[in-house]
Amino acid sequence: VRKLETDLVQLKDAAKATEAATSKDPPKVAKDGSKVLECQIKDYSWDQSEKFVSLYLTGLNGLGELNQEAVTVNFTDQSLAVRIENLKGKTLVFSINKTCHKI
Repeated sequence: VRKLETDLVQLKDAAKATEAATSKDPPKVAKDGSKVLECQIKDYSWDQSEKFVSLYLTGLNGLGELNQEAVTVNFTDQSLAVRIENLKGKTLVFSINKTCHKI
């Protein structure tokens, strides 16, 4: 239980750091000149075992209607970033800058 609490604190800290970093960016502009709102995904959960961690991003109604190109996922050995373009007029981002263990 203590390990889960530690993991939760680390995930929350990473989310706060990412939110602070994205809030400093200037607003994005679409090809037609309109501004695109970029929002941090805050609704998520996870499950973990000895070998695996599963991450669930929730509250993404309409995601199935987007093209596959609208969703990008980038991994490094200890970080991940998810970006969803133009979901109901918004760009949604989620990232963990440093995981507890290698991916």
